[in-house]
Amino acid sequence: MTISRRALSRLLFETLESSTETTFGDEIIALDERKDDVIIRLKSGGERRFDLVIGADGLHSTVRRLAFGPQDRFEKRLGYIVAVFEADGYQPRDVDVYVTYSEPGRMVGRVSLRYDKRLFLSTLSTASNRVLSGSARPSRRRLASACGFAIWSSRPLRSRRRTSLSRM
Repeated sequence: MTISRRALSRLLFETLESSTETTFGDEIIALDERKDDVIIRLKSGGERRFDLVIGADGLHSTVRRLAFGPQDRFEKRLGYIVAVFEADGYQPRDVDVYVTYSEPGRMVGRVSLRYDKRLFLSTLSTASNRVLSGSARPSRRRLASACGFAIWSSRPLRSRRRTSLSRM
């Protein structure tokens, strides 16, 4: 079963809205963790006191940085690039199956989502791949070449959108 981020967010909010305070459209700019509570300062002004603060502010979380320090203290480059994208109407559609292809230095996998979408995930070693080495953000063409997307079918993927790249 898959669930979109939007649907999960709506489900969580609807479940919590009657018993938990949520704030949208503001940012935490300072966080002071004390023995019995946490005091936060908001960008819009003012301070608030809470028993618990949950930072659901994304991959490069401001709340995490405020609580634990700069991200580079915890991040270590592992020599890989991860690419994720969705494709509409890609065939074949293997329901409830994660299909992978791998060889030394690269892996690509796909899984079917709802609404005739497929999610593709690729992991590439920058050390063993001349196409990607030294490139901070490779072009889609270079990335597709390095991933070997032709393995899935002779029909090219035309519906690449929401491509997300991360170096690991």
